[in-house]
Amino acid sequence: MYAMQEELTQRTISKILDYYFDSNAHDLENIDKILVQFQLRFWELTGQEELMTGLYENAIKSIEK
Repeated sequence: MYAMQEELTQRTISKILDYYFDSNAHDLENIDKILVQFQLRFWELTGQEELMTGLYENAIKSIEK
């Protein structure tokens, strides 16, 4: 599970950084589109963390049995 969490997180963070360092991401004429893209990527990261929380809870329940 730790390896899966690391892989998912690194992929999403990499996408966020790629977008951030893209010169087009700093074009203020498209600020609304840019902010939506960042919002989607951070939602993706949040969703991954929520998924991992559920997986950890299931793993703990399995261990307790």
